[in-house]
Amino acid sequence: MTTTDGIKTTTMNLFTTAKKMKRRSKKEAMLTIMCIVVAFVFLVPLSALAIIAGPLALMCVKRSKLRPHEEESEKEEEETKKSGFTITKKEEIDNDEKETLTNKTTTVPSKVEEKVALTGSAALMANMRRSAANTANTGEKAKISSSAPSKSGTISKEEKEETRDTKSGKSGHTVWYVLHGGEAAQQVARDVKEAMEEEFLEKRGMSDVRVTTASMEDFKKTLELHRIQGDDNNKNDEINRKRRRAIFVVETVENAQPAEEAGSCIRYFNKLRKALKSSEGGDKATKLPFDENDAFEYAVMGLGDTNLLLDRQTTTAKDCNQAAQTLDNALAALGARRLCERGLANDAVGLEEGVLPWLKEKLLPSAFKAIEEEKVRAERDKPIEVVFAYGSQTGNAAEICKNLAAEATEKYKKDKTMRVECFACNELDAETSLKPGTVILFCVSSTGDGDAPDNCDMFLTRLKRRVKKTTASDPVLAGTQYAVLGLGDQNYSAFMAVPRMFSTTMEKGGATVYKKRLEADDTLGLYEQVDAWVDTLWEDLDKAIARAKSARENPKGFLTSSSTNNGSKSDTTTTVTTTTAKEAILSSSYKGIPALQPARVKISFTNNGPTERSTSSVELGKDALATRETPFFAKIAAKKILTNASSDRRVVHLEFDCKNKNDSVENYEPGDSLAVLPKNDIALVSELMTRLGDVEGTKTFDLEWIEGMAPPGSDVATATKPLPHVITPCTVHDALEKYIDITSVPRKSFLRALAECCTNDDEKDRLLLLSSRDGKEQFQTEITDERPTLLTLLRTYPSCSISFERLLDISSPLLPRMYSITSCKESQKNPSVAFSVVKYEAPESKETRLGVATNWLDRLPVDDGDEKKYDFKIPIYKVPTKAFGLPEDISKPIVMIGPGTGVAPFRGFLQKREALARANPSLQFAESWLFFGCRRKDEDYLYEADFNAFVENETLTRLVPAFSREDPTGKKVYVQHKLAEHEEKMRDLILREEAYVFVCGDGAHMAKDVHKTLLSIITNGGGKYENENDAEALLREMTREGRYVRDIWS
Repeated sequence: MTTTDGIKTTTMNLFTTAKKMKRRSKKEAMLTIMCIVVAFVFLVPLSALAIIAGPLALMCVKRSKLRPHEEESEKEEEETKKSGFTITKKEEIDNDEKETLTNKTTTVPSKVEEKVALTGSAALMANMRRSAANTANTGEKAKISSSAPSKSGTISKEEKEETRDTKSGKSGHTVWYVLHGGEAAQQVARDVKEAMEEEFLEKRGMSDVRVTTASMEDFKKTLELHRIQGDDNNKNDEINRKRRRAIFVVETVENAQPAEEAGSCIRYFNKLRKALKSSEGGDKATKLPFDENDAFEYAVMGLGDTNLLLDRQTTTAKDCNQAAQTLDNALAALGARRLCERGLANDAVGLEEGVLPWLKEKLLPSAFKAIEEEKVRAERDKPIEVVFAYGSQTGNAAEICKNLAAEATEKYKKDKTMRVECFACNELDAETSLKPGTVILFCVSSTGDGDAPDNCDMFLTRLKRRVKKTTASDPVLAGTQYAVLGLGDQNYSAFMAVPRMFSTTMEKGGATVYKKRLEADDTLGLYEQVDAWVDTLWEDLDKAIARAKSARENPKGFLTSSSTNNGSKSDTTTTVTTTTAKEAILSSSYKGIPALQPARVKISFTNNGPTERSTSSVELGKDALATRETPFFAKIAAKKILTNASSDRRVVHLEFDCKNKNDSVENYEPGDSLAVLPKNDIALVSELMTRLGDVEGTKTFDLEWIEGMAPPGSDVATATKPLPHVITPCTVHDALEKYIDITSVPRKSFLRALAECCTNDDEKDRLLLLSSRDGKEQFQTEITDERPTLLTLLRTYPSCSISFERLLDISSPLLPRMYSITSCKESQKNPSVAFSVVKYEAPESKETRLGVATNWLDRLPVDDGDEKKYDFKIPIYKVPTKAFGLPEDISKPIVMIGPGTGVAPFRGFLQKREALARANPSLQFAESWLFFGCRRKDEDYLYEADFNAFVENETLTRLVPAFSREDPTGKKVYVQHKLAEHEEKMRDLILREEAYVFVCGDGAHMAKDVHKTLLSIITNGGGKYENENDAEALLREMTREGRYVRDIWS
């Protein structure tokens, strides 16, 4: 080869290499070109100089870094064209990730602590930024920092923590990612982040907006783009459909190439675009990588420098931002939504000139609009909330409501557009849970004198308070649809008071009823009436759910259309997917098996000590109000057995030591009750813990909602605590002893849950039968009559292995026991009560059954004054009466009817009258009659001496005892019979003298018989009330006036 040929070859190699090399500075580029020119001009005469210039140019090339993987990228694009849209294959995605890792390895310096001097375009841009910042004559302070950014391709510790915090944030956050590609782009990205935080967090107060920065090298991980490679059956659909928002700040360097940090990201999307384009000619329809189910919203800000262009004739920002243009076009072609017009900045005139106007006039308004649209979209796409809420004192309403909710869950389990939930009313927030579109069913009962149950009272109070804000033009409950299932007993004076209050309140607030209220009367067969009502419930509920979407989108319009169409208008575009009962339960042939109630809570064991709320070490101050949550712990001041020792009945009189200790308990009135928070038998608890076997009794735990089970309108962090009757943190032993009922008759839903815990098929089948309608007779004999405890059930079904967590979830709370106060504070400061100790034998098993509270109280000793020895204290609080009290008008007669322990409050009535007469002898009281019933005079005549003393001092006009087992002929004599014997006198007192009639005691039989006798007494007088309907109307009127009041129990 000649010298000339060598020079030609070297020169051609230089040209070829120059096309592929990445020039690190303008100086190096100019030096290389000069060498080539010299070689040609002086090719023959100056061959020696050319030979020297060639190696010099090669040395420049060696100093410059060739753009990595450029040839490989071209090969990848060729392969993609040949194979079609194959970029979604896992191997290619992995290759891209490996490529990114390679880039990182080649760009991280070995000594990170040394400051790396900027060279080439980065130095030029930094210099120009400093120049532009110093010469800017605008009034607005430039936001683009001139400080040297960190090395490209690395993520700072601050950025990593920021990204991690964002991904672990609350689900309601709107997250924005600002991705930077290039050294100058990193600082611009930070300034964009600051501007967005100032706009949304500070100015607009949008606390749910999060902004974070990250490198474009980590774009897949940051944006979770691996999700789009999954199939349609991805288990994590909610994450797969998440809306991503990214702002790309892309730097273009020499030869229209992206900065190294941005290269892998741009190639990734560009290959996706090319693969998509090549597949469009095929037979199958091509799905866009980004669509409504995998939404991607983006904006692009390009950074370039026209000084780096070899062709100096073009000097606009568009000409030096090819990388940004390529990325923008690729994302748009893939179905991503462009938030705003692409931003372009030219460092030759100052980056601020392009960045700041785009940020203020384009990006921020578009981003705010996108956030607002997302809120509307999120609200529109939320599942319809179908809520079952119960207010239950004895557990009947809770049982029915939970079974309905479980059945609805099975029925609608295929429909992903709705969410079925079940809560106690007090677990709901009256402000947030009743929103437009909500469909709710209240299953509630009344207690006492028409009071709301303990797990319902706060919600009803807050609901009424909210409804007071309603106006004709702004009904606060518009768009909410409701139904009320009321449970009650017509023997009670305030029959259906609470269910009717719910209906009235919801109607006043503008809610729409979707099914007429049921008033199920226990005296007529509670469950039979409920079953008949439920048979038609599902059709009405289907229609309500179909209307819910339109109710949510236009609440006031829905209210108007519903009132016009009587609530029957439905949205024909909405369908409800249901599952038949046959599909829901395939494991058994029994009819009417209740659906399995879902798990709602989980326990977490903690090192925290148990709460002192219900320990006797807590002293409630004298002025503090004693409540169920904060009871007063009292000692027993006195105890007396009121029945004969030979009797199989044991009635105990207890006096609680409250004198000068707590005013809220001490200041009581006759007719008030004392609530006692009982404890389960310690021996029973110990055996049960041994049977459960999965936890230690001394372990302390807390409770929280399972994800997705928190009440509507809240999340796990803000919701009320689950199972409010379990005061946590507490120990396992305390939970079993103080908070859950382990002795009462098991509900069918409880048996259904136990069946799922059985490993023996025969045992499971038996429990399913007992829980079904087909097993009604077996349930009566084995459950209702036998009244097995939880421990008895677990012994009967040994393969049943239920966890402590699940047991807490499905068990009924251990309820307070109410006892009428038998005294008045003027006679004794310490309140006293009387109760029968419950103890009986099961008919088949012959096991002894013990009442929880009465046996516990009976076992406790009387305070003997020794503080070290006596440490037994009973948690109590007072429950004031509303109607069952002495009338203020002493000129009106009173008739008191109370057999057995039902006579207890009347002792307090008479003590009060005696004290008033003693304090003011001139007072003239009307007549007072007491009808008392017991077995025999010498066996269970309660408070005999006290009542005889009242007769002697004329506090009591007439005492009429009824002894049911003293008649020689065996005839039973009860209080209603004695009442009939004094028919004429009673009629005169009631009709002419407007007497007050009080009945206390058994509601299952005695109260009904007394009511019938009163009707007979009134009608037998003829005249105005000879018709029984008229007499019934009179008693209802007396009830409304507070003249006919009953305190009864079943």
